[in-house]
Amino acid sequence: WLKRPTPVGCLIHTVRIMGCSGSGFAPLPTHALPVATNRVTATSTSLQSGFNVPLADTGPIKINAVNYPTCWSCSCRPLWICCLVTTLFSLVLIFIMQQLSFGRVVQLSEGGYVNVHIGSSLEINSDVKCVSAPTNVGGRVLCDNAAQRQGTGEWPDKFHVYHDGSGKICAKRIDYPKPWGLDLDLKCRIMPISEAADARIVIGDTLDTHESTKCVPAPSNVVCDNSSPQLGRTGEWEDTFDIYHKDGQVCAHRTDHPTSWGLNLILQCRYGSNAPEASFTDVHIGNTLDLQTNLKCVPDPGNVVCDNAAEQVGRDGRYKDKFNIYQKDGKICAHRTDSEGPWGLNLLLRCKNI
Repeated sequence: WLKRPTPVGCLIHTVRIMGCSGSGFAPLPTHALPVATNRVTATSTSLQSGFNVPLADTGPIKINAVNYPTCWSCSCRPLWICCLVTTLFSLVLIFIMQQLSFGRVVQLSEGGYVNVHIGSSLEINSDVKCVSAPTNVGGRVLCDNAAQRQGTGEWPDKFHVYHDGSGKICAKRIDYPKPWGLDLDLKCRIMPISEAADARIVIGDTLDTHESTKCVPAPSNVVCDNSSPQLGRTGEWEDTFDIYHKDGQVCAHRTDHPTSWGLNLILQCRYGSNAPEASFTDVHIGNTLDLQTNLKCVPDPGNVVCDNAAEQVGRDGRYKDKFNIYQKDGKICAHRTDSEGPWGLNLLLRCKNI
C-alpha cells in the first residue's frame, strides 16, 4: 500500500502498487520500480494515468528504498527450506529426548541393567570363569541364570551364572564339561539399595546337620539373593553358595561341594518386597552298578538348570564320591570324577526351575 505523498519503505522488486482514490483505496496497475541509489521512481507501464490524476502530472513519486535481505523474500527458497528442516529436526530431537527420558524412568523402576563381560574361557582351559562384579553402578549387580545373553546367539552353549560370595560373577558351562570359545556377555540387573540400613540375615553353618543346604526364617520386607554380600569373608574359604527364598525362608545351598560347611554365613540383604520364590524339580540319577560305568544320563525334564550347583539330596558326607553334573543333548548327566569305576550311591539331584 502506498499513500501519497508521504515517503514509505518498499522492497527492491517489481511490485503491484496500491493507490488511494478519495477516501478509499483502489488497486492500480503494475508499475516497474527502477532503482537509482536510495531513490525509487515509479512510472506507469500499463496505463496512461492513475490515482484519478494523470501520473505524469504528479511527477515522480519519491519513496525511501529499504534494502531488506533478499533471502527474506519467497523467491529465496534455500532459506525457507533450511528453516523448515531446522524446525522439523528440533521437533524430532525433542520427541526423542522425551522418549529417552521415559525409557530411563521405566528402566530405573525395574532396577536398571548393566552389561557384564565374561568372555571366552579358552585361555584358562576351564569350564568355569569368574570376573569382578561391576561397582559404582547405583546398586548391587545381580547376575544369575535369568541374565540375558547378548549377541547373535549362534552358539548353543549353556551356562550356570552365579555369584561366588567374594565379589565375583561366575559362569559355568553346563552343556559340556569343557571350556568355551563364545565371547559371553550378560545383561544383568542392578538392584537398588534402600536408604535404610541393610538387613543382616544370619545363616550360620551346617556342621550339626551335615547338609549342603540351610534355610532360616526371614522378615517379609527383606530380599536376599546372590547379589547379597556375604559378610566377613576374606577369601580364606572357597565355599560358594546359591542364595534364594523358599516357603517364606531364606536359604543357602553350597554349590562348590555337596556337603556341609563350617563358615558362619551372614548375608547383607536389602529391604524390599515381593522376593521371588525359587522352585525345584528333583531328577533321579540313581547308581551305575548295573551299567558298571562311571557315567549315567537321564532325560532332561526341561526348564531346569542342573549342574554342579544342584543339591545332591540326602548326602551327608559319608560317601566321598564326586560328580560332574551337566546337561547335554536333552539329557542330564552325572560323571564320577574321583574314580573310573561305577558308584552305588542313589544319586538324586534337586535342580532349580528357570
